[in-house]
Order: sequence, then C-alpha cells, then structure tokens
Amino acid sequence: MAKPLGLRRAVGVLATSGILTTAMAAVAAGPAAAATLTCGTTITHNLTLHRNLNCRTLTTGSAITIGAANLTVNLNGHTITGPGGANQVDGISDIGYNGLIVKGGTIANFYDAVDVVGTSSGPLTGIVVEHIAALTRAPASSAQLSGVYGDYLDAARIHNVTITDLPNGIELYQSQHSIVSHNRIVRAGNAFYENGGSYNTWSHNTLTGMLDAGLFSISTNGSAFKYNKVSGGAADGVVNGGSAHMSITRNTFGPLYDAVYDGGTGTTISHNRGSHDQWGIYSYGVTGAIYSDNTFSRSTVGIETDYPTSETLTGNVTD
Repeated sequence: MAKPLGLRRAVGVLATSGILTTAMAAVAAGPAAAATLTCGTTITHNLTLHRNLNCRTLTTGSAITIGAANLTVNLNGHTITGPGGANQVDGISDIGYNGLIVKGGTIANFYDAVDVVGTSSGPLTGIVVEHIAALTRAPASSAQLSGVYGDYLDAARIHNVTITDLPNGIELYQSQHSIVSHNRIVRAGNAFYENGGSYNTWSHNTLTGMLDAGLFSISTNGSAFKYNKVSGGAADGVVNGGSAHMSITRNTFGPLYDAVYDGGTGTTISHNRGSHDQWGIYSYGVTGAIYSDNTFSRSTVGIETDYPTSETLTGNVTD
C-alpha cells in the first residue's frame, strides 16, 4: 500500500513568536466590522458573519487569519468561498493561537477549509470546529485538500462537520487526546488521516463512498476507532499502517475491500460487524494482536493473517 508518510508540511515556520507576521489588516468583530470584512483579513476579536464572503480571486494566504487567542468565528449560516486548492489558499488559518472556535456555516473551495497549527513545544489547546460544512464546488483538479487540518493539537474537538468531495476529510498530525465525532464524510479519499500523536478518538461518524480509507493511521499510539459506519466499495475501512495499541471496536463496515487492515502492534479489533467486504480483517506481520467477537458475513475472506509474531483470535463469526 503506497501511503503518504511523514508530515505533510513543515510546522512552525510561521509561528516563531505565536503571532503571524502579515500585512493584512486586523479587524474587530462588531456589526460594522463584519460589514466591511474583506478576504485576506487578520482578526483579533470575535467575528460573526452577516453575509457570504466571496474569496474566489484570493491567490495567497487565507480568507480569514486568526491573530489572537480565544477567538470565535461564527459563520452564522453563511458561506466563505475560495479559489480552489491550486494556490494553497486556506479558508480559516490559525498558526499558533489557543482557544479557537469555528462554527455554524460553510467553507468551500479552499486548500484547507480550516487549518490549525501548533508546534512541538507548544501544542494548541481549546480548538473546537463544529457544525460546519466543508466542500468543493470546483473541478477536482482545483479541489481543496482537507476539510480540517490540525497539527500539534491537544484535546481538540471536531464534531458535527459535513465534508463532501475532498481528497481528505479530517487530518491530525502529532496531536493527542482529540475527539473527532458525529461527522459525516462523503466521497473523500481518506475520510480521516492521523500521523503521530496519541490517544485520539474517532467515534460515531458516518463515512460513505470512501476512495482510499475511512481512517488511515500511521505511527500513533492508543487511538480508538469506535461506533462508526464505513462504506466505500474499493476502499478500506481502517488501515493501521504501523500504529501501536490501537482499538477498533463496535463499528459497522461494508461493502469495502478490507474492513480492517492491521499492520500494527498490540491492536484490538472487537465486536465489529462487516458485510460484503472482500476481507473482514487482513493483517500482516502483527505482534500482540487480539481479534475477538467480530462478525463478517458474505465476505470473500473472513479473517486472514500473514506472518504474525503473536495474535489471539476468539469468538469471531464468518461465513
């Protein structure tokens, strides 16, 4: 499986002091300020949109850049529209500020709809993204890369987000104790992607029409994927590409290529149900795996394990 490895972008280049150096104007968030909001603005106060924001001609930076800690961006039912992903323009960008809340509207046709980046020495806390839609209305060649991108986040909350027709839904890099729940992802490459970090939870999400994977996990520790519904035909439900102590429980899979591909250490896969998958579980070279009480029906192969060091299978049902 040819999967992307390593961080997608350099971290901290723009965040040496926690304040983004920019020539953009800082805007306060009263009604008058909202009325004069322009694309490429840096805000230092809470912001509520009172109209749609058309940023189709923006070629650099972000539609809205966060310039202070503890801000709320309330889209208020409105839409921010960008130029597509070719120019790597983001919708809302937070480089180094804690306490950001983004909620209540649509962010379309950007490289990343919401981009939040901390550093290894200063993970961001208090990040909440909720009740938004991230989508593309542009040709695939200019589609945004991700709905929500987070780098070095601690205890982030991303929930009730709808993401449609994007290469990636929600990405977390080097993040920990974050919860991604009750989201709906439709026709993404990877609905979820995590690289590094620990103890993130992905729960109660509905992932439909995946092209690659529901969750692709690399080099994480202690992640939990539970109570999700995943379908996608040729896609995989969960790909453990080398993570440790991952828990995959009480999910519904199918039809998929592999409901679960396990290439990790100490993975627990239990109480899942799959139907019409090519493989229920396919594992390769695992150590310390436990597969228990799973049911896979109408699959070509229920469970296949190749070159395991140690694993325990108990109570599984296949036909």
